[in-house]
Amino acid sequence: MKDPCSVLLFLVCLVCFSAALDYKPDCMVSSNRQIPDETTLNNGGDSRWTWRHVLITAWFDQEEALHHPLLDITLKFEDFHIAVERTDIMINNGRTSAIAKVQGSPETSNITVKFNPLPTGWQDFTLSITSVFTVTSKTLQGNSKILQVPLTKTLEYIKIKGSNLTLQCQDSFPVWRVKDGATVTVPLNRNEPSHSFAVYAMEGSRPSFTIGDKTFRLGWSSDGRMTSVAVEDSLPPHVHHNFTITCHDPSPTVRCSITDDSSTDGSELDTIIIAERPNHLSVESDDENTFYLTLYNRLHPKEK
Repeated sequence: MKDPCSVLLFLVCLVCFSAALDYKPDCMVSSNRQIPDETTLNNGGDSRWTWRHVLITAWFDQEEALHHPLLDITLKFEDFHIAVERTDIMINNGRTSAIAKVQGSPETSNITVKFNPLPTGWQDFTLSITSVFTVTSKTLQGNSKILQVPLTKTLEYIKIKGSNLTLQCQDSFPVWRVKDGATVTVPLNRNEPSHSFAVYAMEGSRPSFTIGDKTFRLGWSSDGRMTSVAVEDSLPPHVHHNFTITCHDPSPTVRCSITDDSSTDGSELDTIIIAERPNHLSVESDDENTFYLTLYNRLHPKEK
């Protein structure tokens, strides 16, 4: 018979682990994705497609569009003599073009498709697999098909690179994993004055946030409240610590207030003054513990 204490400990750990898994793995933000993932392929999993459509969400900033593509998609085919067919979607500031470069397939090589410019913000794309590989933009009017590439070989996997990618995360929110020694950059839309977040950790956490040239920290006060002034202890684990950053119109500087959404009175935690509305939030951990940051009010351009 199992030790009752061991069983109880297991159940407690299971509850905590389940709470952490409120974050769908597909909603964990990454700069690259593979479908199917490498674990499935390495373990001998069936690489044939069990789906026909997948939603990819990526962040797009027009100011950086000249330097970075929105999506970089690689198609890998089974038993293909050149091994890789590559589809690149390049989005430039002021103009938008989709470029498919398919090595070893003359009938689809150097496909170029131009479509309307996309605004700064979160962009949804649907990747469809039939006899053709189709990329559809959910932002453009009418769910525009922006790219179609004929598939003449059996597709083994797709690799996707982009900014703050999530996969099949339409019913949830993006989550960033923040660990000691690493700075995570969370994009902010300057057209939106408020952004709501939550910090969650399996152990106590001491998150640090930088907006513009100002930094604030969150912790726990002696009277059992979230604070950014007299931080005496780490934020308690297994709790979603909710807060909102609201940056008001410049006059001439920008005043950003940080409020505690976990409290009943929505008390103000801190106020910072910066030169302009921020386009990103830099996040770090001030101790060795990992925590997760959720952005709750992600808005897509078409939702505004």
